[in-house]
Amino acid sequence: MVYRVVNIIAVILLFWSLDRHPYSYYTLLRFVVFGVSVYSVYLFITIKKSNWAWIHIMIAILFNPIFPIYLDRNIWRYVDIAAAIVFLVSLYVLKKSVSENNNNESPEK
Repeated sequence: MVYRVVNIIAVILLFWSLDRHPYSYYTLLRFVVFGVSVYSVYLFITIKKSNWAWIHIMIAILFNPIFPIYLDRNIWRYVDIAAAIVFLVSLYVLKKSVSENNNNESPEK
């Protein structure tokens, strides 16, 4: 549940970043997206989806607030859209994986 909320917040912030904002907004965006990406890495490792974990590692590296990567504004637009799409799809992947794990577990006697 927490993952869904923070993930959706990150998606909204990423799409909203396509408009012009003060520099502080993009700093906040970096912290939020970095945090959600790191949390996503943890979740995908626990459900053994290493490909998704690697994708989120790359997003975390791009958005890391400690050693920022500076790209042209037009390039950031594509990165923001791609990251938002990855977050949306990862919601579905995580939900599907959790429901499959719940269905495959046999009840204890």
